[in-house]
Amino acid sequence: MHWWREHFERAVWLIVPLALGFGYAVMRSYEPLDGKLWIGDQVVRWVKLFASWIPLSYMTIMLLRRLGGLVLLLRRVFGPDRKIVVKPLHPDGAGGLEPLAGFALKLTFFLGLGGADLILIERSYYFAYGLGGTGAAVPEYIMAVAFVVGGLGAFFAPLLAPHRRMREAKATLLKKLSARYERMDDAQLRQLETLDEAHFDAATREMESLRRLHELVRSFPVWPFDAQILFKLVVLAFGQPAAAIVTLLLRR
Repeated sequence: MHWWREHFERAVWLIVPLALGFGYAVMRSYEPLDGKLWIGDQVVRWVKLFASWIPLSYMTIMLLRRLGGLVLLLRRVFGPDRKIVVKPLHPDGAGGLEPLAGFALKLTFFLGLGGADLILIERSYYFAYGLGGTGAAVPEYIMAVAFVVGGLGAFFAPLLAPHRRMREAKATLLKKLSARYERMDDAQLRQLETLDEAHFDAATREMESLRRLHELVRSFPVWPFDAQILFKLVVLAFGQPAAAIVTLLLRR
């Protein structure tokens, strides 16, 4: 019963660009005649509605739907009843889970790029019709902030469940190491007078090894991304809307 929905969703990614291109061509054809032909205003209005806002709204809803589904899926995959292998010393610096951050980064890129495009399109409309000014620019600045917040949310929301499991695993290991160190310390203090030098040195070396292991575990990551991914996030989430705003300011 749901075959039509699956095929419709696949077809949308082909239909929407064609519809947007057709709508853009029609609007460019009729805008010079706007107000001169009785069909001018109506055509432009309906083309904007059916060829632009409705498809864009549909794609936005689908993106949010898929994002919500991804968040719920990762919550189940990284649930407390699931056995997850986190590799703290993995070369990716993210416990072997960097592909998750890479996927979330693509969502941030999509939102950031869409936000920058929308800001430039809307602001260019104000410039084209002589509506520029500080007051007219306020919606674009608000829009830029909204896309920045949305991009950060799209990145971190799917990673909350992995972050929770990584943090819990790290806390559990630190707790076990601390308990073992305390037991060894208490035992060594109780036997301080009876231990010979060889056993005392061996116990000291083992305690020193535990201390170093504890420091190493404290450096384990608790987020499935490294500094490089974080830098890309800052560039994508803040850079694209900021670049659009700077471009608009330079046009004043």
